[in-house]
Amino acid sequence: MVLGLAVLSMVGVAPGREQAPWIQILAWIVLVAFVATLLWLRRRERIAYEAALTEQAARAAVAEDRLTIARDLHDLVSGSLGAITVRAAVAQRLETDEAGLRTALTEVEATSRAATADLRSMLAVLRGQGAEPLPASFSPAGPSSLADAIEQAAAETRELGLDVRTRTEPGDANSAASALALAVVREGLANAARYAGPGAVDVTVRADDELLRVDVTDAGPAPGWVVHPGTGTGLMSLAERSAAVGARLSAGPRDGHDESAGFRLSARIPLNTEVRP
Repeated sequence: MVLGLAVLSMVGVAPGREQAPWIQILAWIVLVAFVATLLWLRRRERIAYEAALTEQAARAAVAEDRLTIARDLHDLVSGSLGAITVRAAVAQRLETDEAGLRTALTEVEATSRAATADLRSMLAVLRGQGAEPLPASFSPAGPSSLADAIEQAAAETRELGLDVRTRTEPGDANSAASALALAVVREGLANAARYAGPGAVDVTVRADDELLRVDVTDAGPAPGWVVHPGTGTGLMSLAERSAAVGARLSAGPRDGHDESAGFRLSARIPLNTEVRP
């Protein structure tokens, strides 16, 4: 009503007074045009806003897809390549006879073939030619199988010359929490192999109240060990996965100051994690 009075006033029409019909018709035409213009402007703004939201969602989806691909590639390939590098380095340091060197070469070949198969599987997925592979570090390990999965990871690391000691008491951790715990253990063992070399590593996975506490601690670099860095994205990916399920991840020197005295990777994971890592 107020808008109508304003428009009528603009065309010189005062309420309560007789006006020529054409003036009234003109006033209504102006009023309708004005309202239509407002509605069109609001519609245009809404369309622009929805387009901006769609573009933003698309960019976010692309970024998430890239992160997922990067994580899966790391989980499928980086661990195997790291094992090859470390096994070859250990063989050069410790193997002195032909039999030992042949064994090392056989292990390197087997690991290389497995890494190639994993990479081929991932490329098939990216080309839309295969089912999505499940990264090795996120095998569906439930409470009953987590100890076995950790022991298998420890055994693989022992083959690289490390003395891995494990203690696993998962309690009532569900499969998602167990899978993340296994990923932390694998990353910790891989980093110990790359940065510390042949030496002692302690792995502890223990349920406490509502948390699954995971700690992987090495004793520092072995004498004369040359560091073999990886891709540099493992801990970053692990931190992203941990944050997504409300877990806390920390990594740093065992004594809080000097990495030469040892390095610790720790995670505190809710026992009933709902989101699959």
